[in-house]
Amino acid sequence: MLKYTDLKSHQLEIINTIINKPKSYIWADMGAGKTASSLHAYNWLMDIGLINKVLIISHPSIINSVWHTEARNWGELQDLNFNIIKGNVKQRIKQLEQDEKYIFTLLS
Repeated sequence: MLKYTDLKSHQLEIINTIINKPKSYIWADMGAGKTASSLHAYNWLMDIGLINKVLIISHPSIINSVWHTEARNWGELQDLNFNIIKGNVKQRIKQLEQDEKYIFTLLS
């Protein structure tokens, strides 16, 4: 199982960017560690109480394979809960109104 100390310097830069510039974009090659970096940043922001949920909008194949799988590779991310939002508008809003610590993913 990977640990925070296994992150590479460019991944730490991504984490710092997400934390310090909430309206930022991360552009990096495939395999550069964007998902792990993003999850670490979101987890830290949730741990300190600045946020309690994150909404990721992506293609279903990415949501179902990449985000969940990547989180399970990291010891610090084992407590993250994922919930795929489905249903009509009213059902999706109800799911988002949960007060629990979640990473929400919306199938686009």
